[in-house]
Amino acid sequence: MSAADLQRHADHFQRVVTGHPQCLAAGIEDIDDLSARLYVDVDVEMTLIERARGVSSNGVFKVERVWVVLTNAYPWQEPTFRFRRDFPRNLPHLYPGSSDEEPVPCLVDGAAGEYFNQFGMLELGIVYLFDQLAVWLARAAEGTLMDEAQGWEPTIRYQASGALIAETDFIRQRVSKDAGWTALKAGFHRFGRQDAVLGPDAEVFFDVENEPTALFAATKKRPVQLWSPSPERSYGKTVVGIFWSGRQPDGRPLVASEFLPETITSIADLIARADQLGFRSQFRSFVDGLERMLADQSCDYPIPIGIVFCARRPFDLMDRRTPIELLPYAIEVRPKIGRSTLFDGENGLHSAPIRCLEKTSPALLRQVANERERAATALIGCGSVGSKIALHLARAGIPVSAVTDKSNLVPHNMARYGPVAGPLPQPKADVVAENLRQLGQSPLVYRGDVLVGLADENIWKEVAPRHAEVVINSTASLLVREALSLTSVESLPPRVSEVALFGRGEGCFILHEGQGRNPNLVDLMAVLTGAATPHESALLFDEAHGLAQVQIGQGCGSLTMPMSDARLSSMTAIATEEIIDRWEEQEDGGHIAICVRDRDTSNLIWRHLAVPPLIEIPVAKTQWKVGLTVEVADRIRAEATGYAVVETGGILIGSCSARMKTITVVDTLPAPPDSTRSATNFVLGTEGARAAIRERHRRSGGGLLDIGTWHSHLEDVGPSKLDRETARQLADERAPPAILLIVTPTDFHCIMGTEEREHGIP
Repeated sequence: MSAADLQRHADHFQRVVTGHPQCLAAGIEDIDDLSARLYVDVDVEMTLIERARGVSSNGVFKVERVWVVLTNAYPWQEPTFRFRRDFPRNLPHLYPGSSDEEPVPCLVDGAAGEYFNQFGMLELGIVYLFDQLAVWLARAAEGTLMDEAQGWEPTIRYQASGALIAETDFIRQRVSKDAGWTALKAGFHRFGRQDAVLGPDAEVFFDVENEPTALFAATKKRPVQLWSPSPERSYGKTVVGIFWSGRQPDGRPLVASEFLPETITSIADLIARADQLGFRSQFRSFVDGLERMLADQSCDYPIPIGIVFCARRPFDLMDRRTPIELLPYAIEVRPKIGRSTLFDGENGLHSAPIRCLEKTSPALLRQVANERERAATALIGCGSVGSKIALHLARAGIPVSAVTDKSNLVPHNMARYGPVAGPLPQPKADVVAENLRQLGQSPLVYRGDVLVGLADENIWKEVAPRHAEVVINSTASLLVREALSLTSVESLPPRVSEVALFGRGEGCFILHEGQGRNPNLVDLMAVLTGAATPHESALLFDEAHGLAQVQIGQGCGSLTMPMSDARLSSMTAIATEEIIDRWEEQEDGGHIAICVRDRDTSNLIWRHLAVPPLIEIPVAKTQWKVGLTVEVADRIRAEATGYAVVETGGILIGSCSARMKTITVVDTLPAPPDSTRSATNFVLGTEGARAAIRERHRRSGGGLLDIGTWHSHLEDVGPSKLDRETARQLADERAPPAILLIVTPTDFHCIMGTEEREHGIP
């Protein structure tokens, strides 16, 4: 931008601001190709007495001359305002800077550029920003830039170069009643020429560890190391000194109640500030320790050292439940041969304020995600779905206490995997766990097969540690589902949920088991299979929407469900939200949530099914048991009641697991029209039965079978001799198991036509 362009902008700014009622005068002082400098005289609101004096009690003038700087990036960059050099600096909402520089106020909460440009018209941006300036000066004059009800305003450091990244609660916990100091280990990265001054030309970032360290002298264990791969970048290990004040002579805590200006630019300034805050001797002790530690060491490059002053304020900080404000700074030592001190030379005397950033932790992530603290979750399955669920949970600050997967990553997994990893095989559980550690988690890792847990119950302690209250299965494995359903609550106390995608990402379902594992995941899958709508069934069971063989190398294929990462990510994200929301519900029974995308609008359509605890019926003289849904039980009893003087019956539809020795009944088919009913007998007909069974089997995608028949007894008696003969006949006609369910006025009975042989196999 030329000086002529800046002249036009300056003229426009002057013309607009002059129209503001609190602008007494405005003018242009200087213009070149880089910037324009204007002045405005602001009529500051204050009490009548102070106006008569011409100055407030804290040094704000009735008429303040404020300088305005328009850079050659204006209007894309907002104007900046500067006060006179002797403006009172012991006020909040002033940016850090040398006492030789003009103070710069912070006028808005957030990005000033966005605020200035949000109005569309430049005139409005100028007027509203000047309004903020006038309000700022009025509050400064009356001493209300900080309100105790809102909390102590921490020193503004938005524009400071570099940062100290730490768990601030850990640092605050070092502060004791008596004055003291400690040193913590830290990593650092420095950016800028080696001869550059901290602040304007170089910045340093500290990654503080929660591990104290001694300042060793003449030992190989010294905590300071440095590597410099380029002239403008270095990194290594260093220390961060933490300092705090103690008590006053009367025993009360020494409180830093005065807001001190952030004008520190040198070691001398730091020493003076340490004196003001009550720990000068502690700071000197730390510096002396550095001298001893590095007495025999020389280096051509500067070594950054972190400094944190802990100021005890008179009341809690804004949005914090602590009165301890952390004031971090960076200094550099240059241990050259022949030095008199570590701080020899002009550059060695510099220090700079840096930002204080909270290290990534579950608490921080919960705050950003607006999520409350929740119990820990264990994850079984670290594939594409499981890895994304793990990261979604961790990024919401929800603890993931353990991750389990027996497989290794291979290159094609990167198409949809949560973390990014190299081409060489790595255990999926390890990759996910390492990503969780970067988010402040510390999960256990189990790389084995959870099916081993059926033989060794101790495995479950690794899969789901004691503090986990929820287990999420994302393996999409029938065997894992059965293993989790079969495991006792004593061996695996947490409630188990399952997440799976289907229809190549067009849908997903979430199963939440009930209390006491009733209903379990196998039961819920059977209920879902029986209750699916035609569109859901097509996506769930149609081969065109299912798995496909994908070539992942020469002569190598993988059976997977083709879909984009975007589709999988979006479905997994909403499934994770559904899981979190469901944790709020403390239902005794189970729950099914199924979601499909609308084919025309891409809207998501949810259905929720509450599944009460199943009625569990042992099969006489076997190890098998039958789980009867409440809906089916009510339907059977309703029909039996409708035939009060004769026996009636029908066909049972459900699923069967020979491994679990369980049958789950989720539906019935009515008795064929050629069935006969009498007071002592019910004979199931055959007309249309085979076609009805075949059609029900087809609609369920092959997941549901005719697993037997039911009939009623008019009195509370169990299976008759005829019933047992019928059961044996039923077993001879079809593959086992085939059950005969008998409903009496008050109970259910169940038999099979074959007795179990050795190993429990019929």
